[in-house]
Amino acid sequence: MPNISRKNMPQVASSDLDKAIKMVSNTVRITKGNIKAGTLKKSQKELFKDKVAGIAANFTKPNKLKPLIISKDNHIVDGHHRWAAAIEKWGNDVKIPIIRINLPILKAIEVYKVVANSINEDINIPINIGDTVLGGKFKNKRIVVKSIGKNEKGD
Repeated sequence: MPNISRKNMPQVASSDLDKAIKMVSNTVRITKGNIKAGTLKKSQKELFKDKVAGIAANFTKPNKLKPLIISKDNHIVDGHHRWAAAIEKWGNDVKIPIIRINLPILKAIEVYKVVANSINEDINIPINIGDTVLGGKFKNKRIVVKSIGKNEKGD
């Protein structure tokens, strides 16, 4: 059974989970469902009690949890704190939502880590508000930068 440090595990924010699942499903077969929390196996060393308690306090029903990402052999790839919170609040027999990556744990972690790194990638461009950049079809039109952010597609 893996006993991997949290810093070496793939980390995807809950808000990016749908995007991560879509990226994984492009390369590996996944299945969705519910499973008893007690049948899952942890693969991460550390669990922070404060984080578990905070998550447990925020949920009223197990089906409101974001799904855990698990491997085909029932090891948790992502969502250890949600899993622990579900067990703390409702016990081992509670059924929680999961998305299964149909690979053994070490391969599943490897695939999900590539996805997590691409989602969490930080691109820094040395442009500030008020700078003038060249744009247009031929890159000869001067444009003053009014704001810096993401568009509706996340670009």
